[in-house]
This record gives sequence, structure tokens and C-alpha cells, in this order.
Amino acid sequence: VEWWIMENAPFEARLEETKIPEDILDILQHTFGYRTQKRAFYEKVKAEPIDSNTLKIVADAGWNLSPLAQGNHFLDVHRKGKLDTLSIQDWQALEQIAKNIVWLDLSQQSLSPEAFTIIRQMPNLYRLQLQNTRTQDKDLALLRELPHLHTLNLFGTQITDGSIPHLTKMKELKVLFIGNTPLYRWGVDSLNSLLPHVSSN
Repeated sequence: VEWWIMENAPFEARLEETKIPEDILDILQHTFGYRTQKRAFYEKVKAEPIDSNTLKIVADAGWNLSPLAQGNHFLDVHRKGKLDTLSIQDWQALEQIAKNIVWLDLSQQSLSPEAFTIIRQMPNLYRLQLQNTRTQDKDLALLRELPHLHTLNLFGTQITDGSIPHLTKMKELKVLFIGNTPLYRWGVDSLNSLLPHVSSN
């Protein structure tokens, strides 16, 4: 409080709007749990719980489910060490918990067209890992309306310059991996120009 007064900071100002000295920041972080980074949306809202029978069905279909935080029901989902072709039944199982999925890792999986139809039904999806899959431009067209998609890994996929119109429609996208793809150099430069707020690699 003394530091705040000495800085002549207005009482209606927020901490993130103020230049904070390192010693004061250390006190705020360790004594009051102040965080300098903006919290992700899923840290500020609650998901509905999933009944145990549904969780068993999804797990039996080969999906590994991990809660993101104690007391919350958002999930980190990936396959149980499988590199296989996912069946329609596997996706139908996952569809039952679509609203709870925040992180989804499908790297190195063989994805059918049904995959992206299910993924687009995940309104809280924040991080999607599709690296080393056969993901194409048309698949991204189904993902462009996901309202919270922040991180998208497309490394080693089959996306081309045709993906640009879809990627630029992803309003919350902040981190994008596009290495080792057919996306030509001018396409990468175009993306950097159109999406200056996105970190692309």
C-alpha cells in the first residue's frame, strides 16, 4: 500500500496497468499469489462433472483423460500410447465429453474425416496438437469457428497456402506451429503479416 501511494497510482488502476518494481513484484507473487500472466479462460470458469460410467466408456475406447486442475472438470485428452486408425466408435465415445475437453493431443494419429466433425463440437478446446498427421486445408475449415482455440500444432501436416483463409479466421489463436509442411515461404510471410499477434514456428 505504501508503494502504491508513493507512486501516486490512482486507486481505480489495476496492477497489470502499472510498472511494478522487482522487489514489490516478488512480494505480490509470493505473499498474495499475484500472477503476471493473463489467466486462460478455463482457469476462470467451471465445467460440468462427467459421470463415472461415461468416463469408463471413453477410457475403454483408448483415450487417456487427465484433469487440468483439482476441483475442475476440464480435461487433457490423448491416446494411450496408440498410433492407430481411430474408429467411428472411438470418436463417438469422445463426443460424449466434448464440452470438457480443453487440451487434445492427436499427434501421429491416422485421422478420418469424422475426426474434425467431432473436434468442431468442442467449444472449450484451447490447445490442439495435430503434428505429424495427414491434416489438410479442408480439415481446418471445420475448426475455424472454435471460440477458444489458442494453440494449434500443425507441424508435419499436409497444409498448404490454402490453409491461410481458415487460420486467419481463428480469432483467439496465439501460438501456431507450421514447420515441415507444404506451406510455401510466401505463405508463411503472409501469415505473419495477417496474424501479427500470433507466434508461428
